[in-house]
Amino acid sequence: MANYADGSVHGLVLLPDIRTSETLVALSAQLAKLGPSHVQLHTVNFRPHITVTHVESTSEAARVLWKAVSHDLDRIYEAETLAMYLRPSENRVWVGLDVRNTSALRLIHGKVAAVCSAQGLPLLTEAGDFYWPHITLGRWDAVPSAPLPVETLPLTTFNVVPALALMGEHGTVVKVLAHSAIQ
Repeated sequence: MANYADGSVHGLVLLPDIRTSETLVALSAQLAKLGPSHVQLHTVNFRPHITVTHVESTSEAARVLWKAVSHDLDRIYEAETLAMYLRPSENRVWVGLDVRNTSALRLIHGKVAAVCSAQGLPLLTEAGDFYWPHITLGRWDAVPSAPLPVETLPLTTFNVVPALALMGEHGTVVKVLAHSAIQ
């Protein structure tokens, strides 16, 4: 199993525009106050993002992957949040926002997954029909007893740009290594 803490996991992600990122960071901070939280977003590290895929790879292999796909993805894409989710798994509960699985997002995911397969890079995230675009906002040990702040949900359409990132514990973006020239 991949170790997200040792620098061997990289991600092709979609980074939201600055205004949306700030809104998501504020919502993550609000959610963190509801109970002991293990993930809280920041604008520098633990950046909000939509995962295209995570791969176990060396930094060099990740850069080769980026070079192979970035020219096809060098544009601004649109994303739309749909609803807040709670997703229990293995003694923890993830909270975040579902993102509409548009044909553009499926196309990006398909291109990246195909290049990963051709390069022998194992995907660590859902693929194909199981691809689930979302933005993680936090993680708790259990569902908090306080109500979720659903009245402040940023259910909206926003711009995202592709990026290559070093992934950290909990699948967070800890460092952006390369991004689309268009911002």
